[in-house]
Amino acid sequence: MNGTPSLLRPAALATALALAAALPAPALARPPRLTLVVTVDSLGTDQLLRMRARFKAGGLGSLMAQGAFFPNARVEYASSRTGPGHATLVTGAHPWRHGIVGNAFLNRATGKLEPTFADADHPVLEAPPGANDVSPANLLAESLADRVRLFTQERGKAVSVSAKSRAAIAMAGRLGQAWWFSEAVGKWVTGTWYTKEFPGWVKAFNEKGIADSYFGKEWGLLEKKETYLGEDDRPFEGALWAMGRTFPHPLSGGLPRPGKESYAALNWSGMMSEVVTQFARATIEGEQLGKDDVPDLLAVSFSASDYVNHVYGPYSWEAQDALLRIDRALAALVTAAERAAGGRANLLVVVTADHAIAAVPEDWASRGVASVRVSPVTMAQALGKELSAKFGGEIVVQGEAPDAYLSGKG
Repeated sequence: MNGTPSLLRPAALATALALAAALPAPALARPPRLTLVVTVDSLGTDQLLRMRARFKAGGLGSLMAQGAFFPNARVEYASSRTGPGHATLVTGAHPWRHGIVGNAFLNRATGKLEPTFADADHPVLEAPPGANDVSPANLLAESLADRVRLFTQERGKAVSVSAKSRAAIAMAGRLGQAWWFSEAVGKWVTGTWYTKEFPGWVKAFNEKGIADSYFGKEWGLLEKKETYLGEDDRPFEGALWAMGRTFPHPLSGGLPRPGKESYAALNWSGMMSEVVTQFARATIEGEQLGKDDVPDLLAVSFSASDYVNHVYGPYSWEAQDALLRIDRALAALVTAAERAAGGRANLLVVVTADHAIAAVPEDWASRGVASVRVSPVTMAQALGKELSAKFGGEIVVQGEAPDAYLSGKG
């Protein structure tokens, strides 16, 4: 599922937090040993501020209180989704310039929609082949990771981590490293663009079978149920991967043993932020990030908030719990990064969001706001019919919201 365009919520994509240590003026010329860039997928300022009082020390609340906080932002493009959003954040360019205009695009040679980072020449390692995001070949602009590598003459390391491949690839750019979670195998993987063989620390992490360890467990409430606003069971919420609509949510995916559906259930639950943080901390140790004066970059994207917002809505108990878990995970990640860099004076932390999200249409309708859910396929077919009637010939429309690709013959 993909992000709602920011124009639906003017203050969306609004969260930008930065925390840097207060240093004497001469020290500011020295770059930090480690820069930690965190993206919370699908987090708007409205959602952030609703939860602010519930954040614990060391996480989002501390960053908002101690760092520079920019609650309002505007992007000058319509498709504020995971792919374009992450690419814009790390390149500083708009989609027309960096080339990532959506989460997918129409390959006119095949007539099919393909992932925005699809690349047949660089398949994913240690996972089944298929139509996957696997390389940054379509990214046309220089990224922050690229600049770190070039600035340091490739002595500095730039690594990205995310449950979503398109988020990890965008943040890694062409010269960094990208690692993402594969629901197909329940392990952390990458593509041959970045490496031809997994390093020992990744192999060791995958051998722990952490995704398998969540099989048979449940995603329960992190705090007392009295602290959650609204109702848990709402008829318009989704129920993917046999997780159900109410807490606790089983993570077995309806399977008798760990498999693709149970890995998907974990990935689409608030629990996944714990797994992302475990792998990010293993990345710091395995790559020895922040251990010398050559600047390193670690980019981490938490995707659970996006998946949960789409399935249950941003006002759900699930969305509240997912953000609370990200807050705790972020605190642990910052602590690990600070320790690796040799103290706060050597660490820069930036937290932002690729986009926000509006309430699900049925939620709005239940509150008296005129709204309706529209099928993208039905809308594309209707648009094609109207265009054909107006201009003649056969015009076929394929939708990849909010984009419409036209093809056909006159």
